Amino acid sequence: MSKPHVNYALDPKPIGIGGQAEVFRARDKQSNQFVAFKRLLPNLRMDKDATARMKREIDVQFGIKHPNIMPILDYSEHYYWYTMPLAEQSLMDMPNPIEYLQILQIIEEIASGLEFAHKFGNIHRDITPRNILECKSADGNTRWVISDWGLVRRIGNTSAIRTSPGYQYGTEGFAAPESGLDAHFVDARADVYSLGRVVAWCMSGILPLQNIPLNPDGPLQDFILRTTKLYPHERIANMNDILKMIKELKNTTI
Repeated sequence: MSKPHVNYALDPKPIGIGGQAEVFRARDKQSNQFVAFKRLLPNLRMDKDATARMKREIDVQFGIKHPNIMPILDYSEHYYWYTMPLAEQSLMDMPNPIEYLQILQIIEEIASGLEFAHKFGNIHRDITPRNILECKSADGNTRWVISDWGLVRRIGNTSAIRTSPGYQYGTEGFAAPESGLDAHFVDARADVYSLGRVVAWCMSGILPLQNIPLNPDGPLQDFILRTTKLYPHERIANMNDILKMIKELKNTTI
């Protein structure tokens, strides 16, 4: 790990910019392979909270080995940057509405990755179409992976990173309502909620409004309603139950 930054040739312009980091396509000069290179924005590299979040993101994402979680290939010893496989596209790049069986397959893969992460106490807190990426495997097949673990909450971990009660963590329209009350107390049901909102977007192409109940129709209406209840105790409880529900939906289409 921790090759010097000079071992990567970055494209002149980023392929994505967020609130704390930017992502470039880059060529690994040693392997001559293209990767995605994510680094903190220049003005945040001396910010203790920003670097602590990047460290947490790297620690969690590097530590979780699952085919539906974006792997980290390399990272800086100062946690300013890391590399990962270059994705084919994000879910946000796909035209809507997405075909029903394809939605089931994508959500099954993402739920599988989240179930694994939840077993180790990691709550993503920012499941959105932009953070669900399509990657090509070594055998040429594609799979969907969860990326951008910058807002991950590690249950049972006392963090020194500052959070503000009343501040909405996550992406507007997809973040669970409780994440705006006290982000330290969200659990797996927050990711359940966000995944349900992603399914609604896949069906309609309409970005949901924050905390506004959905009024879906179509074959995934029940799934969306059961995952996006306003109160956590009214929702489907975990990813295992979601996987069971998806299996039942697949069986009814055979």
